[in-house]
Amino acid sequence: MWPHENPWPLIFVLGMLATGCFVAWYQRGQGKYLMGIFAAFLLAGLVWYGEKVWVTPRERVEADILAITAAFQQGNLEQTQKFISSQAQDLRRLVQAGLMVADVQDDMRVSDISVEMLSQNTRAKSRFRVNATVKLKANTEFVQYQPTRWEAKWQLEGGEWKMIDIFELDPITGERLDRVDHLRDFLRFQGSAIFSGQQ
Repeated sequence: MWPHENPWPLIFVLGMLATGCFVAWYQRGQGKYLMGIFAAFLLAGLVWYGEKVWVTPRERVEADILAITAAFQQGNLEQTQKFISSQAQDLRRLVQAGLMVADVQDDMRVSDISVEMLSQNTRAKSRFRVNATVKLKANTEFVQYQPTRWEAKWQLEGGEWKMIDIFELDPITGERLDRVDHLRDFLRFQGSAIFSGQQ
């Protein structure tokens, strides 16, 4: 983990160094220890500031996870698909179908986000949970709180992170579920007819 991802261990070390220099200065009265105190606090400030302004690839993917789930919850297809690669047509159809079928309520919560950087930071694999109340559009009486867990793959395209695939995981065991895969296969062959009927 880089210092700009979690600066506090380094800031703590610098704080301890400043404390040690203060004790040495108090005991010996030598000016070089005052310089050490000043340098330690200056470095700690720079590390803290760097953490605020430097956004790592991992943090960018984390932010995009929050953004794409928020757009989906709001039912905004165009905004949701901005985070999906134009080459991932199956995934785009999957998102469109999901928005046609269900409404995600305002109690949605995204948590347990983890991101693994791959291929020299040009690809990423993320896992996260999305818990929310879901209401079916075809049957408004069906309202259910649904805990879910997901694994998504990302790639860097033109300086932006784009989702290229997603899989549903068991919320408890983390094993891959096949419900989304079945829907993806169905849409691959029947999606054109379904979506044309909605236009």
